[in-house]
Amino acid sequence: SILPASDLEQISVSQDCMYGIKDGTICKISRDKYQVEELIKDNVKKYIVQNGYIFYTSGDEERLKTYNLTSGETKTTDLTRVSQILADNNNVFGITHTTSEKAIYRLNYQGEGKSKISGDEKVSYAIIDGDTIYFVNRSKEDKIYKVKGDGSDLSKVADIKSVAHRGEISQVNGRRYMFIKDNRLYYINSEDEDTL
Repeated sequence: SILPASDLEQISVSQDCMYGIKDGTICKISRDKYQVEELIKDNVKKYIVQNGYIFYTSGDEERLKTYNLTSGETKTTDLTRVSQILADNNNVFGITHTTSEKAIYRLNYQGEGKSKISGDEKVSYAIIDGDTIYFVNRSKEDKIYKVKGDGSDLSKVADIKSVAHRGEISQVNGRRYMFIKDNRLYYINSEDEDTL
């Protein structure tokens, strides 16, 4: 069936509904009701849905917030300038971009227990696969690094270079620069005319 998704952006689909942003508001459309329900009116910039939570950024400072889909409770974190949001089964990760820092921070689903897991590395872009986060390391010539969600095993993947933020690049499999499929890392090779 066709759901009424007019004017929704950043659409995310689950088994029983879909979510999207319209005019800074996260909306939900249930498959059984076919009605648009406004969930979060908070000048939303970006969001992800994971395990009964919506993690999103809002406002000009792009502050990370958590929304519990069951209770309807919103919690505000102290993490700002979040350019990217990732999540695993237990934690949410905010990639922050400020003039002095480009880092990965881990918080629990309630937005508490903030911990920087990227060390002194400068993170440009990241993806998550299971409990491992892969990222382009600006401080190491845009080489691809990985770190476990708990902050352990921070290391270079190989002597491969990917794309740091430098303008618009076509998406690959719905992601901008890297993705994992069948336990293989695919990336845009910036040293070979941006080939996959």
